[in-house]
Amino acid sequence: MSLRPCLFFVLVVGAGIRLSSGKSFLRRRDAADQTTGCREVADVIERSVDVVVIGAGMSGIKAAKTLEEHATPISYVLLEASDRVGGRMRKHTLPNGYVVEDGANWIIGGKGNPIYEMAVDLDMALYDQGSEYFDWKVYSSTTGQAYDEALVRTRESDFHEALKCVNERGWGAWCRRMLKEGDPSVRVVLDECGWNPTDALDDAIEWSYIDWGFTYPANKVSIFSYPDYSETEPFGEGSFLVSDQRGFQFIPETLAHTLLQDPKLETEVVLIEWDNLDLNLAPARVHAINRRDGSCTIYNANAVIPTVSIGVLEQRQDIFSPPLKDFASKNTFEMGSFQKIFYTFEEAFWKDDGTDREFINVAMPREDRGKCSLWLSLDKGNESSSVSMTNATGIEHSPPQQQPLILNIPNTDGKKSPGIMFNIDSSAPIVIETLYIHTVAQHTDPPVEIEVFTKQGSYIDFETEPNPWTKVFHGSVVGLGPATLTKLDEDIFVPISIQSGAKQAVYVSIKTPMKRCSNCLLGNKVQSTNNREGDMLKVDGGIGLTDLFVSAGNKRAFTGAIVYHMGSRLKEEKEKGEEGTDEDLLASSTEILPGSRTLFCTLVTPQVEMVGEVSKEEAMSFLTPLKTIYGSDRVVPSNIYAVAQWKDSPWTFGSYANWKVGSDPSSYYELMNEPQRDMHGRSVIFLGGSAACLAHLELVQGAYYAGEMKALQVLAYLEGEKYDAWKHLCNK
Repeated sequence: MSLRPCLFFVLVVGAGIRLSSGKSFLRRRDAADQTTGCREVADVIERSVDVVVIGAGMSGIKAAKTLEEHATPISYVLLEASDRVGGRMRKHTLPNGYVVEDGANWIIGGKGNPIYEMAVDLDMALYDQGSEYFDWKVYSSTTGQAYDEALVRTRESDFHEALKCVNERGWGAWCRRMLKEGDPSVRVVLDECGWNPTDALDDAIEWSYIDWGFTYPANKVSIFSYPDYSETEPFGEGSFLVSDQRGFQFIPETLAHTLLQDPKLETEVVLIEWDNLDLNLAPARVHAINRRDGSCTIYNANAVIPTVSIGVLEQRQDIFSPPLKDFASKNTFEMGSFQKIFYTFEEAFWKDDGTDREFINVAMPREDRGKCSLWLSLDKGNESSSVSMTNATGIEHSPPQQQPLILNIPNTDGKKSPGIMFNIDSSAPIVIETLYIHTVAQHTDPPVEIEVFTKQGSYIDFETEPNPWTKVFHGSVVGLGPATLTKLDEDIFVPISIQSGAKQAVYVSIKTPMKRCSNCLLGNKVQSTNNREGDMLKVDGGIGLTDLFVSAGNKRAFTGAIVYHMGSRLKEEKEKGEEGTDEDLLASSTEILPGSRTLFCTLVTPQVEMVGEVSKEEAMSFLTPLKTIYGSDRVVPSNIYAVAQWKDSPWTFGSYANWKVGSDPSSYYELMNEPQRDMHGRSVIFLGGSAACLAHLELVQGAYYAGEMKALQVLAYLEGEKYDAWKHLCNK
């Protein structure tokens, strides 16, 4: 084993929510109530694949990508029960037009972290909150007065000294893990290290670093959640709040668009048969129901990679036939729950003192501690100067209230083509947000399935080779007829960045055109294919194609509209960074959604279980301390948005997993590192997901790395070899 001494785990305290997922209608069943799978469904199809990957979150998408990149072709299918990819990364648009995060919100670790690197490549707006001390003001909930800042820093420093001691004990606990010396809670160790909260200020500090980071109080947090090895962390420093208006889910969406085959959405796995007496049967039979039409497909597979949360594995053992071996005894985790509540106000009253802090921390009586006691400002920066928002690399993005530019290219003769390839010349850095198209289909016709591809440079003649092209859109649109533009959903469309002076080829195609082209795109052979210009771009050329990457040779001008805004200088910035220091690529934004006038607070597991579904009256009651501080006449929300509870989602059953007090780490390795083998000794179930990457447990990069590790394990197994998981980044 090539492990750093006793070094297994990474957690940045105070990092906040690490992962979350989506909502569904799946019924929770008792483990004894075994599902019947496809047996009661009339319409059943059987397919054979090498691998079934379950869950199209970051882990499942990376697993699929790793399988596709293998030298020997591997057949697989990626199944997702919800109607979107991204898992516990999910965005929401507030009534004021600003996008916020229902779930995952932070990237922990900078340069070298694959998630951070992808965010930089995609020009995502990030704010570096650091990982040591909070930028906050602490108030008393009873008097409404701010605590002396020197006193706050002194007590916070005392707490950090105690945490250093906890880290040292954590290292020792990992080193002694095989001696079975017990697993004390962090509460016990904090007390031994000299941190004994005596008042509301101490409680507020501890809650913000422990409860908010783990969703549980210190007496429910295992010492195995430590140490924090930030000094030996493989990535650059930083704890980055994602405020990009495309949402954090834009990263897995972009990665999914690079897959050679699309995930099967709204496809719910209801049964996994995996330990069959009959050797003539496939090692696994995965029953999956299409939630749109009720049809059922049984996938006969050699291996299965479930990338679902620990909460789903705990609550849905009924879908495994037989249940996973020793799961109950070896599972060392329990799911915690976050509950985010967003409040939008008529004014950003908390900025009046001129400090423009990131956090408002309210020290409450112990019985009320954690009931929206820590508030994060999503309005940091000067609204009047924010003509544009700046992202991690100093690149400008249009704020939500700024209208994008549109280049309309009207249709005059309605000549049809299943696909149209054309070039865009840019005189300035731009980002194409989406397209409008013309289609012959009417709203009474079936939806038209559209794919959009792009590549740098120009298309050359009649391009029939798809490899140089990247797919940026795949979805269905309802046609509005040849006289009306039809918009491609910008939430699905992956924005296309074009540098100043560069040329970009775009290809819009109906995926499976009818032989008679009845639902075809509209092009125009009469209209000139040259020099159709907007403020910063012009459209050149145009050619029709008869089928996906099948040439026709007829000139066709693209007709529709291109929606774009001022874009990035990312490549120029990165080129400068290569010659400069690492800091050139670190997030440096000083603003978080200026003008949004929004705060959000978070309930954690004890409060979530106590409060249940947050009513409007309950949400209003959480504002009482702010009214004491700022005045009742000013703390009047114009909108309240409470995120649907992750603990009630049958795709997650919680927000993320934590070590149980009393855990035995050796059980973790037996459960998560080793595949589940059937009675014939065949490795069948390879548990993935963000809890399968110990060194980055329940962080987004942990999900990414776990997907890679599990796919590599499967690939080695299918080739008759054994992959050494101890060598992977997840175990270093």
